[in-house]
Amino acid sequence: MPGTIRIIVRGVDQSTVDRAVSSIKGLPERESRSKHIDMDTTSTELIEEIGEIAKTFQATVEARDNILTVKGYRHQHDSAVNAIFERIHRYMRSLNHTPLPESWTRQTKNLKMVDVSQSSSEWAHVNNKFSATLPNATITRIQRVQKKDTWVNFCIEKRKLKEKWGVEPQEEELFHGTRKLNPQDLIKDEAGWRVQYANEDCLWGKGSYFAVNSSYSHTYAYQSQSPPSYQMLVADVLIGKFKDFGATSDRTLKKPPALPNELDDDGEPRLADSVKGITKGCVVFILYDNYRAYPKYLLTYQ
Repeated sequence: MPGTIRIIVRGVDQSTVDRAVSSIKGLPERESRSKHIDMDTTSTELIEEIGEIAKTFQATVEARDNILTVKGYRHQHDSAVNAIFERIHRYMRSLNHTPLPESWTRQTKNLKMVDVSQSSSEWAHVNNKFSATLPNATITRIQRVQKKDTWVNFCIEKRKLKEKWGVEPQEEELFHGTRKLNPQDLIKDEAGWRVQYANEDCLWGKGSYFAVNSSYSHTYAYQSQSPPSYQMLVADVLIGKFKDFGATSDRTLKKPPALPNELDDDGEPRLADSVKGITKGCVVFILYDNYRAYPKYLLTYQ
């Protein structure tokens, strides 16, 4: 009898769902029993994996209104459903096994923006860091970004770097201006910064740039018209082991260069995790991989 497994997807745009569908389009439609799961959060990789699992069992996937529908013959469908649900359960367990920051307040949805109290030590910490190089600017609002899927992806990358080097990766709290991109759009993306959307012609190639000084990021700050103000992000950035270029630029970079003194098990140089440079008197770090920065605070200032 006819039926489906319907996976309601939140936190992923329709184009992501469409890409998962396009990889297996053209397979014949089947029939079978049905199951349903409602997920609060997911990831691009998970959706793509679901598509691949369905393809393995000669099932089809359709997408409408961010709902994935998987169809197949009864015995194929049952096998696909079991495999898909096991993958979903493993993903949900990874969410549960990744502790959220203690500073976060309770939330029921994937994303929650929390106003930081001006009388708190949290506000003082961010404000002091910001004012160190922008003393004439005044922060009017600090919002803490509590986004579960982006945080989980960030923690997964942190674990990967720890496995790569055998030590906890170096992490820095840095500033980032989004230019004409509304920072809210970046926050909504489960990857945070996507390198593929970065500008090509930059001092150290195509990557995501983060600054030690707020004054540097101010030159790239997003300008809001109502009311007139500026916005920038404070991010936790996994810089790991970096290649220090100093003031010497290399616009051809598309990935971190190798570290000659760091060899893998085959005796080949390992790639650095990021690049460090100096421009306009400011230290900047550049990432060439997604998920290695978490948008921690959204600052609004005048």
